Amino acid sequence: MDDAFEKLLSGYRTFRENSSFRKEFFRDLHLGQNPQTLVISCCDSRVVPNIIMQAEPGEMFITRNIAGLVPPYDTSHTSYHATSAAIEYAVLHLKVKHIIIMGHKGCGGIAALTERQNEEHSHTDFIDKWMEIAKPALAAAESSCKNLTPKQKAELCEKEALKISIRNLLTFPCVAQAVSEKAVKIHAMMFDIKEFSLSLYDPEKDSFELIK
Repeated sequence: MDDAFEKLLSGYRTFRENSSFRKEFFRDLHLGQNPQTLVISCCDSRVVPNIIMQAEPGEMFITRNIAGLVPPYDTSHTSYHATSAAIEYAVLHLKVKHIIIMGHKGCGGIAALTERQNEEHSHTDFIDKWMEIAKPALAAAESSCKNLTPKQKAELCEKEALKISIRNLLTFPCVAQAVSEKAVKIHAMMFDIKEFSLSLYDPEKDSFELIK
């Protein structure tokens, strides 16, 4: 058995041993879930929302995808809609009170989007198509600032992608209704892996403010 997998099994054994005193807590979780927050985040292995925000099991309903994007509402059913299904379930059935869209600096999905214009970029079967959701973010980044370096373009696009996702989220009737009834609040966050910091989007200032 390879070392990476064995490490995971060892981690499970440690988790089980250290959590034995919380048997009542996990028995209660067995009865059902009642998370207050839906988190839509990038599936990057370094970005783990429940660890970043120290959430207990049962506190967050998490769905992850490349770049943490929210697709626009679409009922054509021409393809599978895992993220859309998670949003619908969280809002209609779990009645979450908060929706957090979490992006991060140095996102590989955003880098793939910005590099597609490069002839040396290797095209993919699924990633390129998925990242088309963020095309308006790339256009906004390019139009707002000229002569950007690839890194600067990617960083700006990462932030714009979060704004696109907020707008797409509001195209879901169930979300729009919940927001209008003040039953749900939407938040956008940017995680900086290097600095180990989290910033919260302020729509009034149109800026990301560091959480202290």
